[in-house]
Amino acid sequence: MNVEKLQKIINDHKLWLVEGDTGERANLRDANLRDANLQGADLRDADLQGADLQGANLQGADLRGANLRGADLQDANLRGANLRGAKRGTKLTVIQGSQHLVTIDCNNIQIGCEYKTKEEWLNIYKETGNANEYSEKQIKEYLDYINLAEDLKE
Repeated sequence: MNVEKLQKIINDHKLWLVEGDTGERANLRDANLRDANLQGADLRDADLQGADLQGANLQGADLRGANLRGADLQDANLRGANLRGAKRGTKLTVIQGSQHLVTIDCNNIQIGCEYKTKEEWLNIYKETGNANEYSEKQIKEYLDYINLAEDLKE
């Protein structure tokens, strides 16, 4: 999808969210949004079912209540994204972090080869990051992923 068309859909969606009777809910079902820059986008309640979001920048995006069933989020940047209430159709989320793959299921988080509960990660994330020679920025990145797990439970 070209940038102009995507921006129009996002602008119309924003009107729909604010005013209700103007604009239009974002219908991005099955859209090719590979590598799209959606940083900070307000996509609450948007329909992204089946969308190709591989490599998309969704940093800080508001995806509360969005339909993400069947969406491909491989290599998408979800850092700081709000996914509360997003409909995913699966309870498994996989994110490629800057150093290790992060897998989040219903009750646990796997970072690299270490599989722990959120509470366990919160107790050891700095120590583990330092042991793996993460920078301070990367330690913060993985803390964001650990905290994202709570949003995904809802």
